[in-house]
Amino acid sequence: MAEIRALGSKNGDREGCVVCHGGTPSAELKVDAHQGAPPGLSALGGPQQFYVNPGNLLVAKYTCGQCHTGYSERLTKSLISTEVESIQRDLCLNALQVYKSQDRSTIRQFGKHAISDTDGSEPAAGSPAYKAYMKNLAANPALFRNELHAIPSFEKTVDIQQWEQQCSSCHSEQPAHTVSLNEDGTGCSSCHVPYQQNAGYQGKDVTIDKSQPGKLLLHRLQGTASGRGKDNLLSNTAILENCFSCHHDVRSQELNPIGIVMTHYGSFHEDEMGGALLCQDCHTTIDMHGDGNIPLNSHAQVEIKCEDCHGTVEKAPWELPIGFGEKFAGTLPEKPRGLANDAANKNIPLDVPVDGYLLTARGNPFGNIIKSGNQVILYSATGKTIPVPVLKFIHQDNTWKSSLSRSTKAEVPAHLENMNCTSCHGDRAPLCIGCHGAAQEMKWGIAQ
Repeated sequence: MAEIRALGSKNGDREGCVVCHGGTPSAELKVDAHQGAPPGLSALGGPQQFYVNPGNLLVAKYTCGQCHTGYSERLTKSLISTEVESIQRDLCLNALQVYKSQDRSTIRQFGKHAISDTDGSEPAAGSPAYKAYMKNLAANPALFRNELHAIPSFEKTVDIQQWEQQCSSCHSEQPAHTVSLNEDGTGCSSCHVPYQQNAGYQGKDVTIDKSQPGKLLLHRLQGTASGRGKDNLLSNTAILENCFSCHHDVRSQELNPIGIVMTHYGSFHEDEMGGALLCQDCHTTIDMHGDGNIPLNSHAQVEIKCEDCHGTVEKAPWELPIGFGEKFAGTLPEKPRGLANDAANKNIPLDVPVDGYLLTARGNPFGNIIKSGNQVILYSATGKTIPVPVLKFIHQDNTWKSSLSRSTKAEVPAHLENMNCTSCHGDRAPLCIGCHGAAQEMKWGIAQ
């Protein structure tokens, strides 16, 4: 905000409103103030006119993009914007021929909007190791395409029409919502500005009509960790309220891989150490905003695996190769991935001794997860410091919580070799008998 106010002061607005919204700060009437934009900002690629919602993807390159270069362009190609995975699932459920085709050129060819990837298969964001890895992965037609087509009207099922009217009013740059009149949280604002359905404005600005629904809840931007502690309305985890507007299915293993607890205000995974893991504690900026390529499913876009922090019983996370745990990785290199000396978007205290930053399965450093001695430590957006159990050290020290834990992870290699961690660590299969039946329950002594 200090930077925004300083830039605003240079353009006639000491509060900095014009930096994001545009407008004419010298005007005395609202109708005049909500017109145009300071020429000094426009000439530098800033706002070109007044925007009610600067986060709308149609204009985000002039607003958010002034500081967050390339984010809006990457976001338009990401799953959160194209919704290609959801569209394909709907076409399948409705038995449309376009999905049944075995021709890869017609499978997953539709997005919420037509878009092309014109800058090649190398990602626009990420570390050198990440870009090299993803350039090879991008050749897989099951994971990426160079372009998507808008859904033809004859393919629009009832479910897709519902998405267009509801989900996509946040995620995508819908033509029906004009740039100047949009009052819901579309584009960047769908995550980074707090809204609550039909709640209206709850802040202290007397110029905003609190009786009018559809207004932002607070005139505030919320990031990965938007502060410590709580105010009278929202905690620093409030960004999750926007995530769970869509990702709320507690029964879904995909959305609930580690036993997430849903609450009305905020959601978290309560681990054995008493820490609270938020979505943004694990999921990276590329997981959320994309990398500039056009992914066709979550396997293509999400870059993290459980082993990135927990490792295996044989190897610590930094001893694993790039690509370990990836469904489509192919032949893995023998070289360990190692650690990063530095990381972007760091979220750790300045005085913490750091041996290195852990890397994702695809080679990007986590900004909040470090190695310190033989410990892996996660610095949560909640402000808590959470030690991460590392399987190799647990096995070496024989500090398993139970004989069952040792059996499933160390004595039956097929578990970790052939299954994802969420096969067991999820609500759909909370006990071994979910797969093996009651006979195995007695054999392993679970009842004891």
